[in-house]
Amino acid sequence: MSEPPSVGVPPPIEFRASPPERLGVAAAALFLIALALAALTGAIALFADSAVVALVLGASGLVAGSMAGLVAREAAARWRLAATLYAGRLTAFLPRRRGFILGAREEVSLALADIDRIETREEAFSSLGVTTTQRAYEIFLKNGDQIFLGADRAMLPAFFGRIAAAITARGTVALVDRGMVDGDPGFLLIAGARVPEWSAPPLAAGEAARRAKARGRTPFILIAAAMLVILARMAGG
Repeated sequence: MSEPPSVGVPPPIEFRASPPERLGVAAAALFLIALALAALTGAIALFADSAVVALVLGASGLVAGSMAGLVAREAAARWRLAATLYAGRLTAFLPRRRGFILGAREEVSLALADIDRIETREEAFSSLGVTTTQRAYEIFLKNGDQIFLGADRAMLPAFFGRIAAAITARGTVALVDRGMVDGDPGFLLIAGARVPEWSAPPLAAGEAARRAKARGRTPFILIAAAMLVILARMAGG
């Protein structure tokens, strides 16, 4: 039999993406892949009849394809992410894919007493009229070192935010919000994506509000693109 936890020590908190969450992200990836293939094949089929419609479908296919790649990699990462908070210590396996920007794979074993603070910021990326964001979390240690915990994407369930909240709920570590910054999406967030240094100043309140408004339109743009693909395919037989 395992020994009971020591008196006064909270029970361990396990952080894993739930099976419905993991399967849901995988299903979203499959849907986007199907949507991208339908748009691109429709663009090829309709090009001789209507170059304009074909170009719109082709652009929609590229957007859906880029989103499919991101979500597929996210689905793989969700199966591997794991963290435990117990007896004043955080242990975690952090794969490379824990945000739009690939980081180093890390296995963390860290005493909460060694953490000075956790900082968070929102990072916005705009490409082809679509704006998406992620909320990033950085752990600052008392010895001056920094650990990139990860970033939660706007359209996916939070993971790293739950870890940060559980740590700061202990009352010894502060969570500092650094506002919003613009990231460079590179090629459709597939290659070459970058974010500014963590010390970069945040966007002005008005600019941040405009990014948030544009992000709110993103699901409608994706739905419109899906409907366009369906209607074009129906029209083209």
